[in-house]
Amino acid sequence: MTVEMLTLTNHRDGSTVLVEVDPDMSAYELTEKLKEKGVIDREEAVSFGIIDETGNFSPRPIGSVRDLIEAARAGKIVAFHPERIQGSNYMTKLCSTYGLRWNPALKMYTATYVSRYDGRQYLIAIEPARTFYEPPSVYIIPYPEYVEGDSRFEEMHVRSCLFKIRSESGEEIGYWHIDEENWRRVSEESKLILVMESLIQLLGFYPSY
Repeated sequence: MTVEMLTLTNHRDGSTVLVEVDPDMSAYELTEKLKEKGVIDREEAVSFGIIDETGNFSPRPIGSVRDLIEAARAGKIVAFHPERIQGSNYMTKLCSTYGLRWNPALKMYTATYVSRYDGRQYLIAIEPARTFYEPPSVYIIPYPEYVEGDSRFEEMHVRSCLFKIRSESGEEIGYWHIDEENWRRVSEESKLILVMESLIQLLGFYPSY
């Protein structure tokens, strides 16, 4: 393992922190290091990027910490911006558009929807990721059995996107796959919108609120 020292600027207060990193480390692993140092809170997500010539923070999607190291070597001010996942940020605002509310017990955004296909109620639960670069985990409870045995869901690729998993209680639930590469390409304002619209349209859901 190659070890390097990386200086990061905290965009929130302008302070700097020196972190021992491996160039192959992911954004998630770097975020965990910052949390271990007490630089950011456990409930916060982090966006990495640079401080531009005007002093503004410019977020940059990173494949690994190597991207930040190379930016620093090029003379850029490498920085991070922490923000609460739940609270008055973009995710809360977008979630509210779809009736999703923060559930402190589950630590997820949840809402109840009804399927046009079988008339049953389903709980949509979204668990935020640790960083903005990673897609959230989306669950449908219980697993919508009607997607099995119906060719239309095969043609719409629903079966390949909706995995059947078992919860800790033994219940079969659905896990909605989100392609990480596509997630990184989409703007922050559109990410959750595209996920929810895709899920609602393909599964035939409509809100019960």
